[in-house]
Amino acid sequence: MSVTNEAELNAEINGSDIVLVDFYAQWCGPCKAMAPTLDKIDGEVAKVVKIDIEEAQDLATKYAVRSVPTFVVFKNGEATDQRAGGMTEGQLRSWLGTA
Repeated sequence: MSVTNEAELNAEINGSDIVLVDFYAQWCGPCKAMAPTLDKIDGEVAKVVKIDIEEAQDLATKYAVRSVPTFVVFKNGEATDQRAGGMTEGQLRSWLGTA
C-alpha cells in the first residue's frame, strides 16, 4: 500500500495494530533490496505502508527522514520507533517484536 498524504497515512495507521511505514525513493538501491522482505512480512508481522519521499515531502519532513530507507513503526496509531538503513529479514522481525 502506497500513500502520498497525511490523510491517507492516518487512515492506514489507525486501521491496524502494528504498521511499518517505509519511507523510500525510486532511485534508492537499499530500498529496492528491502522490497522483497517487506512484501514477505506484509500482513504477517505488520501491515506495510510505503511512502515515496519525493511524492510526499511533507510526510518525510514531519517524520524527520534524513536518509532512505527509513522505517517508522506505529502501534495503535502512535509512532513508537524509527530506524534508518537496510536490514535483513531476521533483523526486521526482531526489531518489530521489540519496537
